[in-house]
Amino acid sequence: MAATTLGGVAERDRPLLDMKWLTFALAIYTVFYMWVRWYEGVYGWSAGLDSFAPEF
Repeated sequence: MAATTLGGVAERDRPLLDMKWLTFALAIYTVFYMWVRWYEGVYGWSAGLDSFAPEF
């Protein structure tokens, strides 16, 4: 709840989640996830990281 000051102007409460930073963090996470998937797709087969190899 907002508290009033001596001048009678109410102080604004800060939201629990700042949507600007939440959007920024989600965008960074998405870019990182896309890079990891690209890296695994490109270098996974050439480095022998596939689960279809006879060694598994």
